[in-house]
Amino acid sequence: MTHSSSQRLHDWLHDKRHRTFSRAQKLLLLFGTVIAFWTAWVSQRLFNPRPVTGFSASILQQPSAVRSVIAVSAAAFAACILTMLLGRKVRPDAGLFCAAVGLLYFRFQGSATRHALFHAGSAEGYLWLALELALLGIVLFLAFLLLNHLVSIGVLADDAAADGATVEVEKLDQKLLCTATVAVVTTAGMMIFCQTDRPGQTIWSVFLAAFLATWCAFRFIPVVPSAWYWTGPILAGAIGYLYTWKFGAQNAAIGEPAGMFAALARPMPLDYASVGVAGSLMGYWIARRQHRERQEEADAAAAAGTHEAAG
Repeated sequence: MTHSSSQRLHDWLHDKRHRTFSRAQKLLLLFGTVIAFWTAWVSQRLFNPRPVTGFSASILQQPSAVRSVIAVSAAAFAACILTMLLGRKVRPDAGLFCAAVGLLYFRFQGSATRHALFHAGSAEGYLWLALELALLGIVLFLAFLLLNHLVSIGVLADDAAADGATVEVEKLDQKLLCTATVAVVTTAGMMIFCQTDRPGQTIWSVFLAAFLATWCAFRFIPVVPSAWYWTGPILAGAIGYLYTWKFGAQNAAIGEPAGMFAALARPMPLDYASVGVAGSLMGYWIARRQHRERQEEADAAAAAGTHEAAG
């Protein structure tokens, strides 16, 4: 390969004009998700070799809930650490994205949410689903804290260094408003998208709702870091389970949630923890790139105005 050919290939792989990621970065993310699925496979065989497949996708309803929680936690942390070495050239939270996607390995072993309710045998099943989602959220938040610590000590570059977008440091009330906004918009999206508890529909519904909610929230309330956004879908799911447990459990015996937030109770906790977090991170990354482009346009307009005034 000639020097000009290799240079063209390099430019093609690393071109980021009007893109959130270059082709090379996309390949790194894809490879990171493969690693995440591999760590989930290894973790299950080490800690929980005999899961129930084809029915309940709840990790707390497996033959050994403790082993299931350990397997999922180990898979998430291992994926986060291993993919961090790749993701450091993409985004500081790319490892978290890959770890979240890797949780789909456990989700694919179960079926619709109704089987988890049949297994629970009562409306208390919604309460257990809320508890499971809280556990998964804690696992992912601890993984995020690890990555955030690596950013603070300079091992990983922060968001601004990764994409060039600068965001003012907001007060706590604005950050909480951001999370609440994501949760509310996610709820609205789920009411539109999620009409059944079929895994295919719940997975795509959670992904799209979380993605759109984060993209919208960042445009009006840009804050850092990403945790203020991806915790929104988890919060929405937990509220949906708790509300249905209290006010919409009359159809629990047939595995069908009822009430105003029934759509939020149709996905499994692993749906929110996997594609919910991943979709929110994608929305965050794309929104930051667009935020940077708006900053560049504003700076160019200001420079042009100064030049005309000087002329």
